Amino acid sequence: MIKRVQPNKDPLKATLAQQKHNLAMLTSADYDRLPKLETLLEPCRYVTDLLGGDKYVSCSVVLPAL
Repeated sequence: MIKRVQPNKDPLKATLAQQKHNLAMLTSADYDRLPKLETLLEPCRYVTDLLGGDKYVSCSVVLPAL
């Protein structure tokens, strides 16, 4: 989701500005933090994809993934 928000920052702001909502908008500082957050969460994405595999027994990759 972070990868999709970054390149679509301006359309996202424009669309949400036209809607009636109670959502907290991301600030410029928040957008600056997104690449660091993406880097931090990358190992979690990898393990999630690994454990969600359907071509192998997922429990056999739990310990090696950790």
